Amino acid sequence: MTLSKDGSSQIYLIGADGGNAQRLSTSAGIDTEATFSPDGRSILFTSDRGGSPQIYRLTLGGGAVERMTYDGNYNVSPRFLPDGKGFVFVRRDSGRLNVALQDFATRQVQILTQGSLDESPSVAPNGKLILYASEVGGRGILAAVSSDGRVKQRLTATASDVREPAWGPLQK
Repeated sequence: MTLSKDGSSQIYLIGADGGNAQRLSTSAGIDTEATFSPDGRSILFTSDRGGSPQIYRLTLGGGAVERMTYDGNYNVSPRFLPDGKGFVFVRRDSGRLNVALQDFATRQVQILTQGSLDESPSVAPNGKLILYASEVGGRGILAAVSSDGRVKQRLTATASDVREPAWGPLQK
């Protein structure tokens, strides 16, 4: 969780009973939006410790903080891919917010969407589809894109305004 304490927002790990707060991040900036890797060994988070919002990875158990995004001056809302080989995030470029995917091994970034306000990505449990919130005509809609960026779909419903989509757990 992100907790504002001692004058800055930092990331803490809290026990299931609500106790034993353990501080995971330390910076003069704001650290927020933490998400666990599929294997539980690291987290991705957004921080402005470098001057602008960027995505960082922290290996749990005493690992160093590693900056993951370098292109652009605004990269936020990281979400691991289920296979742990990359992550999706929101990137601002030329005033537009788009969903992007970055591979950990190659560091290559692929812009997946072309809207002007695409945000809140949520990766399907099988990693093949990404839901996200977008805006058309001043109204929030749900949209989807395949993880390779080839298939795009708008999912609209009358008289609705979609924000913050999320996949449910994969049924076994």
